[in-house]
Order: sequence, then structure tokens, then C-alpha cells
Amino acid sequence: MSADVHFSPSSALWVLLAIVVLGSLAAWFWVARSRKARGPSARPAVFSLFADVTENALPSVWSDEQIIAIIGDVRMDLRDRAPAPGAILRIFHLIGDVHLRVSSGTRVVSSGSTVLGKQQVAIDPGEGPELEVRGWGLLGDLEIKN
Repeated sequence: MSADVHFSPSSALWVLLAIVVLGSLAAWFWVARSRKARGPSARPAVFSLFADVTENALPSVWSDEQIIAIIGDVRMDLRDRAPAPGAILRIFHLIGDVHLRVSSGTRVVSSGSTVLGKQQVAIDPGEGPELEVRGWGLLGDLEIKN
């Protein structure tokens, strides 16, 4: 008795694999380029392949951080981890959403783009610290709120 089993992956699997590989390469180039721009004293990037990133990835006082999430969400409650004045948070997400919660009165400047998603900043205006969020993504939303 023998079984004739053939495994032939579908074309959708190959497309998904290509997206992940190309996205990983883009993230690597992005990190290499931004290290030069940030200078030698910058902390290494937080990298996540198949997991979510939370606020625990940031130090208690931070000013220039970057997060790379290939497949997974970035969910950060920054109300207890206030940024230093003029802080920059760079986020590259390939597949997944980014949800940031900031303190009331934080002035947020958002830039970047998502190809198949939306960027939404819904915060109350105020005179608090300024936070610049630079977000780039392929599939997913970027949402910043109080």
C-alpha cells in the first residue's frame, strides 16, 4: 500500500513569501540608512518578526527611537513614558497596525505613508511636549489618540 502525495504550494503562498522577504530587505536597508542619519550614539532599532511591540520596548525617558515590525502590531501606551522634548519615533510596519496613545496635550507631528491603510491622528490640542511620529507601512493602519 502506498500513497501518492504531491505538495504544490499555491501562487498566493509565493506572493506572501515574496512580500515578507522584500519587506524584510526594505527594513534592513531602512535601518542601515537611518543609523547613519541618527549618529553613533543612537540606540539599536527594536525589531519584531512575528510578534507585537509594546511600550516596554522603549526606555523610561526616550528621544529618538525606531521600531520595525514585519508581521505584527505596534501597541504603545506612551502616557506613562513621556518623550523628551523634540522626540522622534520612527515606525516601519509591513503587515500590522500601529496604535499609539499619548498624554492629553501632546503635540503630535505625523509623517510617512501606508500603502494599504490609513493614518489617523485624533488628539486634543494642547501645549504639552512635541512628538514627531514617522510611520511607513504596507498593510495596516497608523492611529494616534489620547
